[in-house]
Amino acid sequence: MSNKNNSDIKINQSENNVKVLLESDPLEKSFHTSNFVEENNSIDYMAKDYESFKTLLLQLASKKFPDWHEKTEADIRMVLIDLFSYVADELSYYQDRIANEAFLRTARKRDSVSSLLSLIDYRLHNGCSAQTFLNITVNEISFLPKGFQVSNKTLSGHQKIVFETDRDYSLYPSQNKIKLFFDVKKNKLEKGSTSALLLNHFSGLKKDDYIMFQNSENCEVICLDDEPELIELSLSKNEFDRSDLDSTLSQNEIPKSIKQPVTKISWSRNDYLRNNYDVNSTIYANILKITQGQTNEKSEILKSGSNPSQKHYKLKQNSIAFVSDSLTPYLAKSTVQVWVDGKPWKEVYRLREMNSFDECYRISIDDEDSCLITFGDGKQPFPWSTITARYKIGMGRKGNVGSKILTEFDSKKFPFIKNVTNLLPAKGGVDKQSLEDAKIRGPKTLKIQERAVTPEDYSKLIKKQFPIISQIQTRFSHNGGWNTLEILLDMKNNIEPDKRILKELKIFIDKIRMIGYDAKISLTEYISPEIEISIFLEKNFIKTEVESKLNFLLGDKEDETGNRGFFHPENFSFGDSIYISKLYDVIENIHGVDYAIINKFKISTSPYIPTEDGKDEATIRNLKRGFIPVNERNVLRLDNNPLYPEHGSLVLNFVESRS
Repeated sequence: MSNKNNSDIKINQSENNVKVLLESDPLEKSFHTSNFVEENNSIDYMAKDYESFKTLLLQLASKKFPDWHEKTEADIRMVLIDLFSYVADELSYYQDRIANEAFLRTARKRDSVSSLLSLIDYRLHNGCSAQTFLNITVNEISFLPKGFQVSNKTLSGHQKIVFETDRDYSLYPSQNKIKLFFDVKKNKLEKGSTSALLLNHFSGLKKDDYIMFQNSENCEVICLDDEPELIELSLSKNEFDRSDLDSTLSQNEIPKSIKQPVTKISWSRNDYLRNNYDVNSTIYANILKITQGQTNEKSEILKSGSNPSQKHYKLKQNSIAFVSDSLTPYLAKSTVQVWVDGKPWKEVYRLREMNSFDECYRISIDDEDSCLITFGDGKQPFPWSTITARYKIGMGRKGNVGSKILTEFDSKKFPFIKNVTNLLPAKGGVDKQSLEDAKIRGPKTLKIQERAVTPEDYSKLIKKQFPIISQIQTRFSHNGGWNTLEILLDMKNNIEPDKRILKELKIFIDKIRMIGYDAKISLTEYISPEIEISIFLEKNFIKTEVESKLNFLLGDKEDETGNRGFFHPENFSFGDSIYISKLYDVIENIHGVDYAIINKFKISTSPYIPTEDGKDEATIRNLKRGFIPVNERNVLRLDNNPLYPEHGSLVLNFVESRS
């Protein structure tokens, strides 16, 4: 730079604007300032990169310094122009990035996409850990603490997959293998059962324990919803198994009856058996529920008392495990647990819903699978507080291992365990949702009806969310000051819903209902008929030939091919009546049946009022009208179970031809 154009440079910073004033003689200063003001109105807003910024600055410098011709790299003014162009390029990039994060289509950060989708009530899920059940064989009565780990047998090039128990368990050698108990009248545990008898007493069983049923083809697990009953059955000489007696006993020495100890177990109707089990089936009661994920051995210290407080803390390890009992990734909760000065704080989904006294935090997962713990503007840890965290590391979809894969455990630490294995494959493992998938699925939810207006809307949305519900009847009522939606439920297979199902249903209805409407949920009242039919057989046919077919066709069961009996629960809805013509149509299509006569045809609660000829008045009335009427808010039910006669009965009297 020549001596003539040498000048001192002053940089004045006011808010976000930086002005460079070239101090020279007063005449030159006034000339350049006036030109700058005149030309300041023409700004090229398309200049966004280094080259365009440099071009503009050079053009401006040519106007301000017309005598400046020596534009070499060593010139101080060229150095300044390069520096300003570089900084402007960086700031322009940051502006574009920030602006892009405000729109779903251009957002690239996971937290930005999650925040944008939450505005339309769509939750970006972070994956879910797989779950399965572990069968353990023990040598002695033992206690297994929470966090017991089991894994696959690792070979070279294979990854170790660890599962952990979610609670404490008590194990008993007598529960390694159990046999079912059947009397002489019943030789199998039928599909749909919700209770069973186990041979011998098992005092170690208790409520919430898991029981596994296995036969040659199938395997399934149920959870006890009640305390088991230890009872003794008095069996006659023809009912107990003589193979258990001393073989040297003579016929006269065999006891006429014995006391057989059995354990009665029951489980929720929502977990009814999906298969049949006989005397050759095996029951396992040392069953543990395990979830994929490995807990860090020691608590991670996020902040000690001497370090300054922050609002955000990043965990050292990535791939945090998320767990859901229903295996639904959108409902999965993280396994992160945070303690502040030894006191556990609560994880929440949104901090803005909390008040200033709630001890809570939220977590977020970034694109690199790192977990960030955030404390809100409400109650925060003190500057001298110590913050620690424990969590599980998950593997998402990789945790869906096959059956009999999890066989490795620490035998030195647990010498009382003989062997372990998972007879069922692990399922439910899902990787975290990708941003591309969320950007597609999120806006589509706006086109899905998730608010109920008409009664049909409620029925459609509830049945979609709760497949266990067979039929729904909804109607609006007005009590003078408030609109009420009355919801009447008919469960599949006449299953009585537990409290958990009803609670989830109420939460779901509160989410979809309109403001100003209250919801009243009730279960339908079943109408149980009493029917007695005389079946007259054709010549050369005997009872046993047609009885089994007729019992199925007029029963409430479903076979392996999907064929249902006449009184199957799914065949009747609200207000459906029983027509005589349909009964006769089923009976007379059986090969070997000549004709049939209905002797009793009424509701079980109808009183017996004899007519002059000794017949039942209710039966005569229903036979004349041709059907048993059912109210529009009731559903017909006929289980034909001798233990529950209030659920309806069907008696078939077979008459063989004498000719």
